Amino acid sequence: MGSEDVKERLFDLKGRLAKMEALVTNAETSQKNKDTIFAFEQHLLTKQISIPRVIKYLQFAKTIAVNYDKDFVDYTKADVDAVMTKLRLY
Repeated sequence: MGSEDVKERLFDLKGRLAKMEALVTNAETSQKNKDTIFAFEQHLLTKQISIPRVIKYLQFAKTIAVNYDKDFVDYTKADVDAVMTKLRLY
């Protein structure tokens, strides 16, 4: 049994990822943002980013999408700077 199998059995990584995907699907944000988040997820998975890190990034993206009423594709540098400033305060 490989180390990935052990991690999956111990931490239910695929189950945790599925729960995060459901949270994104049900989030109160635009479909455009949801599509962007899921495209980002697929990009991360193809780059072999660990599932716990993918989950963390999805949570982060979902939080931003829900709390800022703007589609990601419409963000300006000023918008990104404002979000990052608020995040640094926490």
